[in-house]
Amino acid sequence: MINKKYLVILILVVIFIAGCGSRNQPFNTITLEDAIIKLETDESIVLLDVRYQEEFDEIRINGSILIPLPELRAKVADIIPDKETRIFVYCRRGNRSRSASQILANLGYENVYDMGGIQGFMK
Repeated sequence: MINKKYLVILILVVIFIAGCGSRNQPFNTITLEDAIIKLETDESIVLLDVRYQEEFDEIRINGSILIPLPELRAKVADIIPDKETRIFVYCRRGNRSRSASQILANLGYENVYDMGGIQGFMK
């Protein structure tokens, strides 16, 4: 006979694993290092910075375009009209790039890659 305590733990583990496995993130993630390699070989990729103008002016990855996160919904269709464009998104620490990637996916962009933050990478 199985101890009730172990049965409860087993059920919780199964629920946790099932919950993690069913998470359908509508965008991809990519490391900064892998993104830079791909950017060197594929000029069709749009590199999107979602920080504020002041941050962008201070430091950025060459070739990136700026659409601050609060302006993304209103401006992205004019700047990136093709929803099949491969878009690599970054910010300072990774929070805004994750939010922006979710917004882009919700707007129907199909090839969105969250690069995370450039803090620590661009020193």
